[in-house]
Amino acid sequence: MKNTRIIIITTMFLFFISQLSYSQNSKTTKEIKFLTSAHCGVGKQKVETALNKTNGVTIASLDIKSQIVTIKYETKKITAAKLKSTIKKSGFTAKVVKNKKTTRGCGKSRKCGGINKCKS
Repeated sequence: MKNTRIIIITTMFLFFISQLSYSQNSKTTKEIKFLTSAHCGVGKQKVETALNKTNGVTIASLDIKSQIVTIKYETKKITAAKLKSTIKKSGFTAKVVKNKKTTRGCGKSRKCGGINKCKS
């Protein structure tokens, strides 16, 4: 009986600690999206490599078609401004995406001068 109580109390304590740890991690991890000027595989590799090597970045993935890089990062280790700077240092422009529907060009040609300015 005494051993059962100890096991139950220990289990409850471990559960509480794991939930506390999870809630703290979820508050310090954010996701941000940047519209970049990267439009090919080489650009994708440069941006992703630069970001994924950055301390505090959990994962970075660039969608070539939309030219949007999605970054999951730890807010205690890095800021959004530093992420933007990292993208710029890799040779590309970076603008925070506030609207998920934002895309660059029509996707038919790389002659696009930006959002809704397709020249093809």
